[in-house]
Amino acid sequence: RESEEAINQLKQKRQRIKLNRNSGREYVNRLGKVVGARIIGPPCHCPLKCWERMGSKILEIFNNFWDLSDFNLQNSYLFTCLKLCDVKRRYTKKPAEESRRQNTFEYFVRISGKHLRVCKRAFMSSHGLTSDKRLRTLFHQMKDGALVPEPDRRGKHLRPVKSPNQMSPNHNVETYNTHKIKKPRTTKKKPNKLENKQMYTPPPPPMGHIHPHCTPPPPPAHATTMQEPPHAYIPNGDIYFPGHYLEPHQSMAPPHVNQIPSCQKMLEAPAYFMAGMKENTFHQ
Repeated sequence: RESEEAINQLKQKRQRIKLNRNSGREYVNRLGKVVGARIIGPPCHCPLKCWERMGSKILEIFNNFWDLSDFNLQNSYLFTCLKLCDVKRRYTKKPAEESRRQNTFEYFVRISGKHLRVCKRAFMSSHGLTSDKRLRTLFHQMKDGALVPEPDRRGKHLRPVKSPNQMSPNHNVETYNTHKIKKPRTTKKKPNKLENKQMYTPPPPPMGHIHPHCTPPPPPAHATTMQEPPHAYIPNGDIYFPGHYLEPHQSMAPPHVNQIPSCQKMLEAPAYFMAGMKENTFHQ
């Protein structure tokens, strides 16, 4: 019951706002803003002298228009005061078909049962219209060949939900055509600049500063099989110590530390650290 009363009060409030707006009186809109009442606009200063010809009838025209208190009735009244005419004089060299102005509109007011032609400014001021949007809507309807103005459709674009019995058999097909299924967007992988880019490889270290006796000796000329001891390789470079190539009857033990050159000791210190500690000659 409370909800129904609240709805009724809201409807009454909206109807009251609508009535005051269509009557040209002051009202408070739904946002709480005070909208002033309609008043007669400023006079015109055209060669037709519309304001002087209307005289004291301006207030009567204004009151008769807003006393209708209905948007559709007011549009019907304005529709009878407008006239669609052809363009009498053109000032451009373009053909008439290419011109944007294809028609001219004339404005009339009713005074003592007669229509008096006035300018647009005098027509809007005498009726208390601040914008010509209402007139332009009627002009478009006249261009389309309407004999009477169309009823107001504001707030009536929503349709109630129909039951399954009221729906047409092609409802699903129409819904599919109007609301097509959109394909999901595929996210494209951005190309990585580092994938195709060649990495920098540093050049090999120069070996010219090494002493000549540190270079590997040439292999012997005989064709006997040679044995390569595992301690002959240095992890940090392809450097060999003397006696690398051994005969089958020779020993596999590493050479004495005193037989290793000083420059080779510096390069091969990790490999011969244990050998130097055993012989106690690493400091020499």
